Amino acid sequence: MTETQIPSLFMVELWVQDLSRSLAWYHEILGLEVELLDDARGFALLASGNARLALKVCPSVQVSGVRLAFEVIDLPAEFGRLRSLGVEISEIEDDLEGFRSSKLIDPDGTLITLFAWNPPRV
Repeated sequence: MTETQIPSLFMVELWVQDLSRSLAWYHEILGLEVELLDDARGFALLASGNARLALKVCPSVQVSGVRLAFEVIDLPAEFGRLRSLGVEISEIEDDLEGFRSSKLIDPDGTLITLFAWNPPRV
């Protein structure tokens, strides 16, 4: 397979129960930028660096089997910012694989991991 044939991952779609609630959470709490909002179809597309997260309404969804991981530059600062917003977030833990992480849950029960390399990658 040549490089031109390798597919490029455009987005990850996360099914949510309430688009407004989830959109506000990912935008206001995690700071993702809204690229597209289609209320009529229950769809939103958010950007995080070069990655995209799509939110799609699926009212019958229960807790997902997905874990989202976001790299942050300064994990203690982000931890403090989230705590100041009243977000429940686990204590920062060191991992043997060379990173530090903390976990939180979105409004639909999706596990979110925030991590920073230890030491930071350049």
